[in-house]
Amino acid sequence: MSQRQPVTTLVKQRLCGSGMRWKEKGAQTILSLGALVQSKGRWQQFWDKIQQYGTQVYI
Repeated sequence: MSQRQPVTTLVKQRLCGSGMRWKEKGAQTILSLGALVQSKGRWQQFWDKIQQYGTQVYI
């Protein structure tokens, strides 16, 4: 099995649920957050940066 196949499956599972419709920016955000969660230590680094620099909320 290639490395690409599990990633493709994961992306499909995350973005192709029943009734889900994604714009590119929203899909990229969800995939980036998923990558942070799965990467050891990166989730905490992410929140440390948010606390340090803040962020804008886009609605």
